[in-house]
Amino acid sequence: MTRSVRRFRAVVVLPAAFLVTLFGELLASCSSGPTPNARRMRPGPAATFDSSSIRHTVLLIGDAGAVRRDDAVLIALRRMADEAPPTTLVVFLGDNLYEAGLPSGDGPDIEQRRDVLRAQLWAAGSARALFVAGNHDWNEYRNVRNAWSEGREAVVRQAAFIARQSAGRALFLPAAGCAGPAEFPFGTARDALRVIAIDSQWWLTALELPPPSADGAVRDSGCTANTTAEASRELERMIAAAPERPTIVVAHHPLASNGNHGHPILGWPFNAQDIPNRRNARFRTALASALDSNRVVLYASGHDHDLELFSGPGARFTLVSGAGSEAKVGRFKGRRGSPLARETGPGFARIDVLHGGRIALRLVSIRDGRAQMRACVWIAPEELGGQSCDLRP
Repeated sequence: MTRSVRRFRAVVVLPAAFLVTLFGELLASCSSGPTPNARRMRPGPAATFDSSSIRHTVLLIGDAGAVRRDDAVLIALRRMADEAPPTTLVVFLGDNLYEAGLPSGDGPDIEQRRDVLRAQLWAAGSARALFVAGNHDWNEYRNVRNAWSEGREAVVRQAAFIARQSAGRALFLPAAGCAGPAEFPFGTARDALRVIAIDSQWWLTALELPPPSADGAVRDSGCTANTTAEASRELERMIAAAPERPTIVVAHHPLASNGNHGHPILGWPFNAQDIPNRRNARFRTALASALDSNRVVLYASGHDHDLELFSGPGARFTLVSGAGSEAKVGRFKGRRGSPLARETGPGFARIDVLHGGRIALRLVSIRDGRAQMRACVWIAPEELGGQSCDLRP
């Protein structure tokens, strides 16, 4: 007796709307916004970096929302902040609290989250500090209907706690869950560095979701800019207001990255947090067009949990510094855009403004519990831009 065997193939039928959306996102990802310039770091003979001529220091650390006070990265940050507190600014580049920002009310869990913010304030020492919002600070909106109200309320709560806890020494900008831009008062001299903050999660939310009003604006916000177009124009105006001063713009989301959000494996067609996503590309295009590479020497961000420096886009240089939490360090998934320098593992970036107008950027990597300077690149003046620094103690 012959036994016949039938083989069956499982067939998965996907909804047409899903396939249309996926195909559209795949097409969009082929030209997903601005890309970095293909400039390599130029070795010396470059100008010597003389630490005795430092005028101002800016320490840039992102995604520190899972730290403890005894983390080596915070200890290293505190030591550098204590070198010259009156002329130092510490910038926390968003995702200051995982996973969903600062909830309302009280309790052990909420107090633990407040301890994370306290640890970051401790790391700034007596230097000034600036906090910007990331997507997790916006309550990582899961409920689309409440994205604006619940997300902004979480941001406002965090800002109020930081102001109280620091007695005004630290600022959360832009205020009130607004798009920005907002300038941090870091100096008044004609050639002093300018630091401008924007809330990139606001921009992404405005591009992704219909704001709660019929005319496409958030008119009850109390903000100076209520649409992405208004925010872009205001940023252009603010940058152009002081053409003689070098400017850095700080936010959470990067314009370029080779980390997890730059090269996601799954989910990016439907996740605006990922660079290949169409809405993310619209955000990056709008922001890059508002930046002025002649005046904006650096756009600094976090989001991906590593350290990476690019030439362009938009600004003269763009930085990813999102390695603030030792428990969440990431890995590079590609090498798109010819980065000038990059490091994995916990760490942060340091900018030093020297007398005479030179500006150097260094990547600080934590290895075996100790801080190591892994790269030094001149980002200003333009004729030195991209050259490696010749370090002198």
